[in-house]
Amino acid sequence: MSLFNHAEHPLVSVVIPSKNRLDFLLEALDSVFAQTYQNLEVIVVDDGSATPLGPMLKEKYGDRILFLRHEKSLGAPAARNAGARLASGEYIAFLDDDDLWLPEKISKQIECFKCASLPCALVGCSFAYVKNLASLMTCFAPYKVELEDGLFKLLLSRNVIGGCSVPLIKREALTSVGGFDESFKSCQDWDLWLRLLHWGDAVFVPDVLLYRRVHEGQITSNLKHKIAGRKRLLAKFPEEFANFPRTRKEHLRRLATLSLLDDDRLSALNGYLNVLIQDMLDWRSFCGVLLSMLPLKCGKILAERAGAMRLNGTIFYH
Repeated sequence: MSLFNHAEHPLVSVVIPSKNRLDFLLEALDSVFAQTYQNLEVIVVDDGSATPLGPMLKEKYGDRILFLRHEKSLGAPAARNAGARLASGEYIAFLDDDDLWLPEKISKQIECFKCASLPCALVGCSFAYVKNLASLMTCFAPYKVELEDGLFKLLLSRNVIGGCSVPLIKREALTSVGGFDESFKSCQDWDLWLRLLHWGDAVFVPDVLLYRRVHEGQITSNLKHKIAGRKRLLAKFPEEFANFPRTRKEHLRRLATLSLLDDDRLSALNGYLNVLIQDMLDWRSFCGVLLSMLPLKCGKILAERAGAMRLNGTIFYH
């Protein structure tokens, strides 16, 4: 007999993809098992680690974890989808292996689902970047706006929900929209959030419920993947971007800046000029044209000031 009243405490499936990061994974799992909300199903997907993670996880956690291994890495989106297919919970929460949940994360998000007045696809939360648990770097709070011409338009412009570790998602919604698009090398979370908002509403817990860990592997981002992801996003939502031409223009300008940061001055110049053809008064793109014509190092330094976020010396391209 179940120990839980499923009407009050519905099952939540937690899906954690991991590859070659056992130390981080163990800390992430400990943050899951420290949740005040206890009706959890935990699924770890080993996406082709050089040393299989299963035996070590079995030794520490026993039967508290469902485990799946890909002998060859298929990428994080495919690993998340594989874990979601194994899930039996009414809700699904993804957790990156280098992130950490605070103890009340799932409990507070479940309460938001219960109180939602409209059909709800996901519940987000505020989060903080940390280098270690004693060193809080900065906090990011969700935007509190209405869905009608509000959150969706804002999300189309930039990923205001955050990464995969942030939301609690209704499994029915995730299944309905088809999960993560595995063709995306970057921006796959952003793409999923947009599709989920076509299914239902999104609400937010204002509290910080997630620590996103900053470590050396994040200092340099794969700009080519980010450029490809944004281009794919523009191509995938043509009607939505047509309804918000200013947002589309912002994406094109952003793509040009990322190209400049990636040492591709020709693509950057063409991108800025493309924006100016649509709007000759776009002064940011005019500045971008000038940056594209400067010596490469100077142009990159100035573009980085506008095209990246720095936290204690760590650079994030977005």
